[in-house]
Amino acid sequence: DSLPNLFDFVGERREGKEAVSSAIALREQNILVNFDVLTSDSATAFMITTLDGSSYELFRSDEGLKIRSAGEYTWIGKVRGHPMLDAVFSVKGKALSGLIYTPSGVYEIIPRKDFEHALIEIDQTSAKCGTPQPQNFTTNNGRDEILLSFAESFLTSPNFAPMDGSSE
Repeated sequence: DSLPNLFDFVGERREGKEAVSSAIALREQNILVNFDVLTSDSATAFMITTLDGSSYELFRSDEGLKIRSAGEYTWIGKVRGHPMLDAVFSVKGKALSGLIYTPSGVYEIIPRKDFEHALIEIDQTSAKCGTPQPQNFTTNNGRDEILLSFAESFLTSPNFAPMDGSSE
């Protein structure tokens, strides 16, 4: 059996100055997210393809799936074969935000208006890049705190607008 994909690419890939989502974006492309992949009890692993064409298997770590309420949860996992490389996805309604460390780079998934999302490859050499590097993760607790801090900052940001039709 082949593993499901977390997302599929849609539209055109944008590189360099055409990558409009962030000043630290090397390239980006819109994606269509398969939310069921994150919450299915039978699917604890899935595939992602990065913007350089590399494919990786992500699997749910022991911390697993943290459900806060219906439609609001955080998925925590690892890149198969790379125990120090993490992935975290926070979902609220139909908005997903994620951070993925891979051998080929660091990627962010951001929600956009109208339930669209984008995968962004982050320029780690940029002085503007505040993203923690994988090698800075020295303990499991420290890594979890950084990932959960990322997830919580996404969900509690004053700029976050729920995309499930509700208001906070």
